[in-house]
Amino acid sequence: MADAVSLVQRLQQHRAWVNGNLLAAASNLNDEQLRRFFQIGQGSIWKSLVHLFAAEFVWLEALLGNESAVVRGDLPGKIPGNQLGEGGFATLDELRREWAALQQRWEGYLANLSAEALDEPVSRMTSTGQRLATRRSDVLLHVCTHAHYTTAQVQNMLRQLGVEKLPEVMLIALARQEAAKKAETTTVIPSRETFENLYAGKAPWDIGKPQKPFLDVADQVKGSVLDAGCGTGDTALFFASRGNKVTGIDFLDVPIMRAKQKASDRGLTVTFLVMNALALKDIPEVFDNVIDSGLFHGFSDEHRQKYVAGLASALKPGGRLFLMCFSDEEPGNVGPRRISKKELHEAFAKGWNIESIQPVRIETRSDLEGITFSEGGPKAWFAMIRRVA
Repeated sequence: MADAVSLVQRLQQHRAWVNGNLLAAASNLNDEQLRRFFQIGQGSIWKSLVHLFAAEFVWLEALLGNESAVVRGDLPGKIPGNQLGEGGFATLDELRREWAALQQRWEGYLANLSAEALDEPVSRMTSTGQRLATRRSDVLLHVCTHAHYTTAQVQNMLRQLGVEKLPEVMLIALARQEAAKKAETTTVIPSRETFENLYAGKAPWDIGKPQKPFLDVADQVKGSVLDAGCGTGDTALFFASRGNKVTGIDFLDVPIMRAKQKASDRGLTVTFLVMNALALKDIPEVFDNVIDSGLFHGFSDEHRQKYVAGLASALKPGGRLFLMCFSDEEPGNVGPRRISKKELHEAFAKGWNIESIQPVRIETRSDLEGITFSEGGPKAWFAMIRRVA
């Protein structure tokens, strides 16, 4: 049975999904349609969308302790989204970009929401200048119910414009979409023999260098490093070349043998071990950082829980996990299991702080035959996660 925090998170996930659908529908309108006056709610689809964004902005700020927040372009003391000041939103693309950034902040807040916090008071200055305190759980539910109310108004405006296919907004539609997507992208968890066969030929991920997201965050990786599922060692060797003390583990002999040869050829010191990542609790060291470049998505649900527990034992409190995995945005079922943001949040809900989850691409070998991914490389998530307990 879902607990209160999970239910709040689910309703907020639905809110974000609906926002995306409304923005997609609005993008098909011309400017006159977008701003046409209706005697409903905020008076136009444009004003309704800005109001929705502004309400979500000021309430997140209130939840974070800023009780007098004002959206750019708004005048204080008036309804959020009034845009009566200077520097407000001019285009739908501009609003969409800021909304995406706001949603990232919401996801970070919700990922660390605790049951104890739900009963805490949250203060906010009203448009009439009153300072009112409301229980946190009620604020979180209000954000969703307010969004539902305003969404219904937007739907009505779209209908009056003659839009035939209205955007999906019902929670049941989201659930059915998720179920269909999961069925479409379900893959068989690869066996040891599968990996042995891949390394005997051309392993798609064995590109001879680290994946770009790890290069981009290299300056944030300080201290000792564990590369879990290191393969033939390119990422481990990269961090060793930067002066980090590095240990790399893989459960197969062949990639570890190749990794050791690379270290010898380059004159680098790395401890490479043949070891199953599900046995991290047995590793005789704790690390400042853990690198996971495409390991997490290879586990079943049961093994995923064991792996995360092992990560907690191998990582120092305050240490960080840098994780890249296949995204559920990647179509089809070729390759490894697809992972959703929701699954990442669920896996690292207790004892971890998800600092960010960004969409990235995985680079694969250019000489692959018979394997097709999205143009530009498989879609993936890159997460930075801190161990807090």
